[in-house]
Amino acid sequence: DQNYLRAETLVSGKGLWRIYHALATEGDLNKFPVDTRIRLLDSGNAGSVIFDLYKEKDNIAIQTVSLFIDIFAETAIDILQKARQEGAPDNIPIYLGGGLSKSFDLFAPKIQKIFNTSGIQSMIYPCHFLKTGQNANIIGAFCLAARNNFVVESSELKKGLI
Repeated sequence: DQNYLRAETLVSGKGLWRIYHALATEGDLNKFPVDTRIRLLDSGNAGSVIFDLYKEKDNIAIQTVSLFIDIFAETAIDILQKARQEGAPDNIPIYLGGGLSKSFDLFAPKIQKIFNTSGIQSMIYPCHFLKTGQNANIIGAFCLAARNNFVVESSELKKGLI
């Protein structure tokens, strides 16, 4: 559907890069040393640079991270509310993996505050699998599949279908 955008388009490291480049002008980029500009132009490596610039109080980076936080929180709230309507518990934990989790402390507390203000009981955590070198996406997909299989088997058991 053309009216919808996949969440990871903006709620990811590449999403952070997209937001930054939507806000930054050529003049904004030209104020940085060449090596920084090169890293900012690379969607796979720009996230850490943007968070470093955020810590250095760069105006475009601050705007980028603020918008990222708002989009992340609103997207998560929408997903969690829909999940709750389908019978999910109110306090589903959210584990953040990938490169963004390396800057977890810079933005996750602000997202958590938005959750709390919105009545969302879910907590956001960094994925502990990152330290083991495992792919957090694959592990998350496995956990969801295993949980869904358990839920299906459990409900079928209750109904006497198994």
